[in-house]
Amino acid sequence: EIGTNYGRATHAIAEGLVENETGHLFTVDMVDFEIHESGALSEAEKLYVTQIIGKTPDVYESDELRALQGIELAFLDGGHTQKEVIEDLEFVEAHRANSCIVLIDNARDSQWPEIQEMFTTYTDRPNLLLDTMCGCQILRLGN
Repeated sequence: EIGTNYGRATHAIAEGLVENETGHLFTVDMVDFEIHESGALSEAEKLYVTQIIGKTPDVYESDELRALQGIELAFLDGGHTQKEVIEDLEFVEAHRANSCIVLIDNARDSQWPEIQEMFTTYTDRPNLLLDTMCGCQILRLGN
């Protein structure tokens, strides 16, 4: 997950990991919102979540992320420029499992017109728009 903020999406993903008793979430943000201390995560969810503080793309060189392999799900809600989204996608592509689903939040949010524009012509990977309030673009990498 890129863009932890106060941990709402982190909590939702971690809830699924606890339910399935498998997987691990690495969540990255340049600001430490202290999700392990704030009450955003239950005690059980904390066991499945590693929070990493740093700015993309530089944080991708951290020990935890450089060695990461097998990403099956990526939730991108950090940078909201085309350049930042492409950098995040390149990291996921280099570290993904055979098949990986990528969710990009704010894909139709009027506050981020560059992301809206990007996905009007994006054809690099199979994708579709989940027409939520702010839009969530869904991409499939691999098989």
